Formats: sequence, C-alpha cells, structure tokens
Amino acid sequence: MAFFGVGLPGYGIAVVMIRVAFGLGEVRRAARLVIVSALSGVAVMMIAAPAAADSDRAAALALGYGVAQTVSALSMTRLVRSVIGAPRWATCRRRTMASIVAAVVAGVVMLAAQQPFDVDRGGSLLAICVAGLAGSIAFAGVLIPLAGVSPAAMLRRGERGS
Repeated sequence: MAFFGVGLPGYGIAVVMIRVAFGLGEVRRAARLVIVSALSGVAVMMIAAPAAADSDRAAALALGYGVAQTVSALSMTRLVRSVIGAPRWATCRRRTMASIVAAVVAGVVMLAAQQPFDVDRGGSLLAICVAGLAGSIAFAGVLIPLAGVSPAAMLRRGERGS
C-alpha cells in the first residue's frame, strides 16, 4: 500500500491542472494527455507485474499508478503553462529555491520568537502573533533579495515573472 503514496503528489497536481485546463477550454488536449498518461502507467504495470514476485505484485501495480500520475502531472502542467504564458522555468526555479530558503529562515525565526512566551492561553496567543509577524518579516526579508522580487510586486495580484 505504501507504494501508492509515490503517485499521490502527481495525482494532486494532475487533478488541479486538469481542472485549470478545462477552465481554459483545453478539454480535448487535456483528455489526450490523460489517455497517454494512463497508457504509460499500464505499460509500466505490464512490465513490472510479471517481473515481481507474487507477494510484490501490488507494489508493481502501484508503481505503474505512480508513473501514470507523474506523467499526467508533468504533461498537464506543461499544457497549462503553455496556454497561460507562464514564466520561464529558470524564473520559477529561482523563485522556488528562494521561497524554500525563506521558509526555512522564517521557521527558525518563528521558533526562536515563540520561545520566551508562556504556554497558557494568553501567552500562546501572544506567541502566535509575535512569531507570525517575525516569521513574515523574515520570509519577505530573505525572499526579496534572493528571488529578485520587489516589495510592491509581492503585494500586487496577477504579476507574472519573466
């Protein structure tokens, strides 16, 4: 059963991207991509199941499911990105890495900021407020220079990176 977990991130991304593609009017292209994804999973299942021991057959089938969902997520994301004119991958990669670093820094700051407060109801509420504010400031302070995003751009809706 644990092998089915491999396909869950792909499944989640694929479901969202399929809905986005449908909303963009790309129903036929999305359907074709899902069929190709399913066929890729079936191909992996056909290869992996006979090669696996009887006791591992479910894992082999789950591997095919994971491949199908991953292929679906990647192909649907590519479709949506092409339709909406999304930023280049290099821009996304830079911002993603900057976001991860900023999130780690913010987590450390929030952990340190909440330490001096009591664990009673009032102290907990104050800790949440202070740590949340400190973490938000730390996140923005790290993200802005690393991602090359202006503070005003972080507050605007709908801005596309280049």
